[in-house]
Amino acid sequence: MRRSASFWMGGKSRAADIAWAAFGADIPNYVEPFAGSLAVMLARPAGAVGIETCNDLDGFICNFWRSAALFPDETAEAASGPVNECDLHAKHLWLVGRRE
Repeated sequence: MRRSASFWMGGKSRAADIAWAAFGADIPNYVEPFAGSLAVMLARPAGAVGIETCNDLDGFICNFWRSAALFPDETAEAASGPVNECDLHAKHLWLVGRRE
């Protein structure tokens, strides 16, 4: 079974098995609300089935998951640089500026 590697307050990773037991694994259309780590979607016992929708107020999260699914090697390469606080803030400001 696939598991989310992240956990934080408000995350749904601990509730994923309970959710799929209630939904059934083969529902034709699943929407992950407040996507974050996609904990419930990625824990789907049957794997990807039907339509799966990543939904989050922050579209960058959904774009990350789309990139990771379609271009895993390129996404890993782009994300593998050394991170420092100044660079992180500069990239964030640039991305937010592009969104607005």
